[in-house]
Amino acid sequence: MAWFVQATWHVFLLYACYGGACVYYQYYTGISIHTLLDFPDRPSSVTSTIQFLAAFLTGLTMTDAAARYKIAMSALLEFRESVETFRVSLCAGTTDPKVRIAVQCFISWMMCLFQKSIVFYTEDFSGSMRDFIPPEFQEAVLFQPEVLWGFEMQEFQYVITNFMISARLWDRQERTIQPLFERVLKAKESLSDLLEVRSPTTKFTIGKLAVHSFLVLIPLVNGDNISPLILPFVAALFYSVLALANELSDPWGDDTHDLPLRDVMRFLSMPLDSGSDEGNFQTTMRWMSRGFTTGDWNCPDPAHPIPRLKSQDPNKGEMIDFHAMRTLQDVAGYQSFEDYVRAKSADMTEAEQHGRRMPMYLKWPQAQGYDMV
Repeated sequence: MAWFVQATWHVFLLYACYGGACVYYQYYTGISIHTLLDFPDRPSSVTSTIQFLAAFLTGLTMTDAAARYKIAMSALLEFRESVETFRVSLCAGTTDPKVRIAVQCFISWMMCLFQKSIVFYTEDFSGSMRDFIPPEFQEAVLFQPEVLWGFEMQEFQYVITNFMISARLWDRQERTIQPLFERVLKAKESLSDLLEVRSPTTKFTIGKLAVHSFLVLIPLVNGDNISPLILPFVAALFYSVLALANELSDPWGDDTHDLPLRDVMRFLSMPLDSGSDEGNFQTTMRWMSRGFTTGDWNCPDPAHPIPRLKSQDPNKGEMIDFHAMRTLQDVAGYQSFEDYVRAKSADMTEAEQHGRRMPMYLKWPQAQGYDMV
């Protein structure tokens, strides 16, 4: 908001000086600028055209920005609702705290990969990746910097689908989870399009050019003393509308009218409070990390062992064994997880040597206190 007021104030001062200079010239010489330049008493067609363009482009820009802002707000709300519905539906489909916690860990992983994509296209490194990784999940291998570097949303989609099928959460008969997952992906794509496809800056440049041309002509085509005096107020009003439209057209950031995208993503990253999940986060993270790196998903838990038969719907009576789960190195095309980490670490080092900031951004355990701006 401070930059908005400051920029408007600068425009006000600029045209106050311009209008004051016109009034001073008329007072000093007794001849107005209008008379000196021999402008006609009635505005010419060129002047009327510039006046129309200034008003039309300003109104059109504001209308387009308001429509884009509304679409962005709807997309953000849909993303939040779809993710929460997906989370609740999956967690309600099992009584195993390991699976429930794993589902919420996957959602946090999705937020991190989504944030990585946002940072890549916007070059906004001001927020820390640590903000999207809850303390309960920080030991999971999914949040290792090399994994965040090498995996994208496409791999996430494959891994979580494979996990839901293996955990027998993917109900093949009722088909309720699949539409919810597709809704999440569609909402994410809508947000990605709005974030990556920004409004063209030339649109605002042309509008500002028309407005400034109109403002400069006001004292020239009007011979009265009132027009130069009200000129700074008209200029501040026009510029305020254009500046507000510019802010509304891309409402992603920390300005007054920006949408709380980061806050929503942080909220979605946090696990739901559940009495049955308390005390199981560390054991679940170790179980997931072992499964994703070695392929061993067996668990001797007396209450919820793996493998076992599912005791409730959906897919009641089917075997939960995770034999079909792929390791992270299998998905990435490496022989072992150590080979994968070694290769991605080398990639990150090389990218960092070429001046890219993304590797350091993803090294969230080491990046605490590091100035990414």
